[in-house]
Amino acid sequence: MSLTENHTIAELLYENEKLSAELEAERFMLELITSLSSTELIDDGINNVLCKVGEYTCADRAYVFEINEDYTTTNTYEWCKEGVTPQIDNLKGIPFESMPNWIHLFLQGENILIEELEDIKAEMPQEYGLLKFQNVQTLIAFPISVHEKLMGFVGVDNPDMEKSSLIHRLLSLLGKYVGTMIKDHKNEQMRLEVVASKSRLDYQLEMDEILRGAQIGIWTLEMDDVKAPRLHPNPTMCTLLGVSQEMSPEEVYQFWYHRIPPKYVTPALDYIQKVIH
Repeated sequence: MSLTENHTIAELLYENEKLSAELEAERFMLELITSLSSTELIDDGINNVLCKVGEYTCADRAYVFEINEDYTTTNTYEWCKEGVTPQIDNLKGIPFESMPNWIHLFLQGENILIEELEDIKAEMPQEYGLLKFQNVQTLIAFPISVHEKLMGFVGVDNPDMEKSSLIHRLLSLLGKYVGTMIKDHKNEQMRLEVVASKSRLDYQLEMDEILRGAQIGIWTLEMDDVKAPRLHPNPTMCTLLGVSQEMSPEEVYQFWYHRIPPKYVTPALDYIQKVIH
């Protein structure tokens, strides 16, 4: 067998190994996306994705940043390799100005692969500073989006770049699934908040009607060393006291206080202090 033939066989073996690794990576990503799409609890789904991607790429940390309405981003989910210090509590309200190049690329639907931190020092100075401070040398990041709307991004710190490049092609698809989960979760939260708010309002109206029918008044008294005393009566209590509902809490308190018979002023105030303390 000639040297040329040996070389050709080695090349074929290398290509087969490379193809096998790519197929394995693709299978891993598709299984991850399938698992995510069938998860009912958003926290479990996203935390599982971060753990799996972090472990697959041999990374230090994997995380999700979500975009806020004030053009800032906040770290909302995080996975860390054993021994790595969590950063989630330190990364809240990060302004777009701190990562302008990334935001621009994410808005275009592009992923970010940094094979060597020093390579981006000139073209991405703001991002370079953030990563340098966190001792991040390599990184992959991809946008979270729904219907082309950017909702945030997923990042992986200090991954093995050879493995990262294998899953690079499917990262955007994973980002869309994560985005859909977050969007659906927020929509459900808003729906539940509206239902809860309506329930509280209905309950309050019902209680007010019951108390009004029974001629029972309820009031809340606020007393501190900074502000004047304030008395908050419900509508029935306003009627019983003979005050207008347009009066301020301070005015209602004064109205009530000045109508306490003199001999009961001290006992009344003593009792109030006893209740407060």
